[in-house]
Amino acid sequence: MRLYVIRHGESTANEKGLWAGWHDVHLTEKGRKDAENVKSILSRYHMDKVYSSSLIRAQETAEIAVPYLEREVWKELDEQKLGVLEMMEKSERDRLYGSVLPSSMENRDFSSFGGEDRDTVQKRVWSFMKEMEAEDPDVFIAAFTHFWPMVEMVSYVLGRSVGTDYVFPKNGGVMLFDFRYGKWTIEDPFSY
Repeated sequence: MRLYVIRHGESTANEKGLWAGWHDVHLTEKGRKDAENVKSILSRYHMDKVYSSSLIRAQETAEIAVPYLEREVWKELDEQKLGVLEMMEKSERDRLYGSVLPSSMENRDFSSFGGEDRDTVQKRVWSFMKEMEAEDPDVFIAAFTHFWPMVEMVSYVLGRSVGTDYVFPKNGGVMLFDFRYGKWTIEDPFSY
């Protein structure tokens, strides 16, 4: 089973330097170009299935990149929920939460802001990866998701938690995960 994992194209929140989390935002013009670039990459292969997060920026990316297949929505692929921090200007975040935010960011625990902690995100993303292990070994799947779920997918494959020092998926970045003979590998034919 080959799993092409794609981070959504640039969103209006990305463009403004805001954290969107579960907030629905659309792609920018650049984000639509990111999705067209993903389309040119994926067009080299025949996708059998398309999965997407429930958030509109991932769905718009999927719609542009793989228009010939109906996508199935998986909430397991949603970005980490950040609670009250979503769509808040950086200066406002720093003013209101500057004393506690560095610790929350380091631990990726936003539960005190009404968001999710890392364990919650990890559990739902890892459940998606376990579901993929049950797929037909010859199937090609495109999964449209977000920054932190991609980091957690790499953590799952490696069997240990990794951070942004190990993987930093850019908007429109594609990673290839391969599951054969009961073992995951990450291939790197694309820039992520």
